[in-house]
Amino acid sequence: MALPASALVFSGRTALAVYPMLGAFTTTFGRNLPYRRSARVLAAAAVAMTMCVVCGAALAALTDPRAGGFGTVVVIAAMAVTAGLAKFLCDATRLSGLGAVLMLFSFAVAANGPAVSLGDVLAQTGLAATGAVTAWGLALVGWAVHPDRPQRLAVAVALRELAGLLEPGGGADGTRHTRHRATAAVLQAYQSLGLSPLTTGRQRGERSTTCVLLADLAWSLLITSARRQTPDATTARYLHAQARLLTLRYRRLPSLLPQLTSLYPLCGDAATARPAEARIRDTMAQALDGFEDFNRRVRLPLGFRIKQPARELVFLTPSGRAEFSAAALPDVVPQDDMLVLQTMRSHDQWNTTIYSDDDRYRGIKNLRTLVLMNRADMRSRGITPGSLVDITATSKDGSKRSLTGYRALSYDMPRGCAAGYMPEMNALIGAADYSTQSAQPLMKNVKVRVAPSDSGTSSA
Repeated sequence: MALPASALVFSGRTALAVYPMLGAFTTTFGRNLPYRRSARVLAAAAVAMTMCVVCGAALAALTDPRAGGFGTVVVIAAMAVTAGLAKFLCDATRLSGLGAVLMLFSFAVAANGPAVSLGDVLAQTGLAATGAVTAWGLALVGWAVHPDRPQRLAVAVALRELAGLLEPGGGADGTRHTRHRATAAVLQAYQSLGLSPLTTGRQRGERSTTCVLLADLAWSLLITSARRQTPDATTARYLHAQARLLTLRYRRLPSLLPQLTSLYPLCGDAATARPAEARIRDTMAQALDGFEDFNRRVRLPLGFRIKQPARELVFLTPSGRAEFSAAALPDVVPQDDMLVLQTMRSHDQWNTTIYSDDDRYRGIKNLRTLVLMNRADMRSRGITPGSLVDITATSKDGSKRSLTGYRALSYDMPRGCAAGYMPEMNALIGAADYSTQSAQPLMKNVKVRVAPSDSGTSSA
């Protein structure tokens, strides 16, 4: 800011030196933005700062607020309007920092300045514009020397803040202030790169640069630390080292430390050895539509969606519209002494992986060898709730399969139906019991007979 005002100071016109300095406040906008974007932001800020000076100087020439009275009231009211307008513009354009404050300050200084004529207004405006243009040019000098330096610095700050979070006593155990600073720094790094941490629909190679991979790594570690909440001094040390490499004034972008590459396989070179899971995902990405860039997208905090045409109202039909068809219901009513049994999973179960014997869905605790039945079906078979029963199924190939000593529980379901857990009930389904349409086992349509148990002992 001193550079554009130096000539005025040396010539003895110190009263005017403030105006190029007001224009030079332009440099406070657009910090840590890529130079191309920073040039646009700084140009807009230069125009805004110059307009604040010209409006303030014109108001000073018209109202002479130094004399007091009505002119002072007008200037105060104009300052209030300028403050609101500047705040609105800065919020709308997402200009961070002291943008609105500096615009108001420039207007206030000019409005209370020595302008008494149109010539004074033009002179002050010209000086402010000169300061703004000088600041714009100096702020972009680094573009020719280090074109990606703002991005490097923003990512380096994110790595340092994340390292501080992971260090013992640094806040990985939940200190809100430290975590907030780390989160803000990582998001600022993404803003500098012009990307979002949750972007999924990108072209291949768009996020392959070192800075972007480090930002993705920082985001991944930030999310992981929130779940794990344990210090990691080793990773913190490598993050500090990587940050130092980014801040070196070398024109060539530094490579990633191998220690960080091992933490995040996406950061490594494609030729390096990778886990089997990563190689499988690479193959899936090449072979399956919707799985492009699978290895990176699978690590996104919120995952990713596979494209479903119908969900996007794209119907792959001859008419291009949703087409509905009606089909007659099959006759599935069993014989009088038979029930149609379906197999199912409990709440604490994922496929055949059983985490506990409880089923919160159905209010059942510590029991899986059971069959759920309609109360009327139980009465007609002489079965009391909680008693032991034997279950027999006849396969399509004529073979009989049985389960003995299962606990019968009454459940709100239609007559003629029954239910039990898989994989325990899988023994009732023969090799011939499959759908002719899908070739899948008839897990939901097993014809069974249920009778009081002859053994008198539970199979549990």
